[in-house]
Amino acid sequence: MHNPKQSTKHQLLLIDPKIETSRNTTFLLQLAGYRVTSARALDEAINIISVLGPGNTRPDILLIDNLEITSKTSELLSLLTGRYKYHNLLFIDRHQQTLPLNSLKYTKISPRQTLGTVKKMLTEQSRSNQISDNFQRFHSYG
Repeated sequence: MHNPKQSTKHQLLLIDPKIETSRNTTFLLQLAGYRVTSARALDEAINIISVLGPGNTRPDILLIDNLEITSKTSELLSLLTGRYKYHNLLFIDRHQQTLPLNSLKYTKISPRQTLGTVKKMLTEQSRSNQISDNFQRFHSYG
């Protein structure tokens, strides 16, 4: 199913408690050339991230689908954005729900927007990293 012409180094972490939507979303993202790791809950995602560490294997984007809002949800998401420095959070919103997630920075998208938004977000991230690398190289010569 993987298309080598679209191969990419980008790793995504999909957090979705529903097996069917998780499989479908994973399949579509893999067809587009992304590597996808799945977790059924936020605490499982945190375990995966803590094992992976800050290296290149760390997911570039966290996709969150079918999220049940609980008191623990905000706490776990704060841990992801605080300790683990995740700022690329995409919430796939199937039910037009309001997400009471305090001051967390996230992007809410419809299921149809998933692939396009992932691609756009990774392109912007690559540009930002390239600018930062060029800036550091320029200042290391001075």
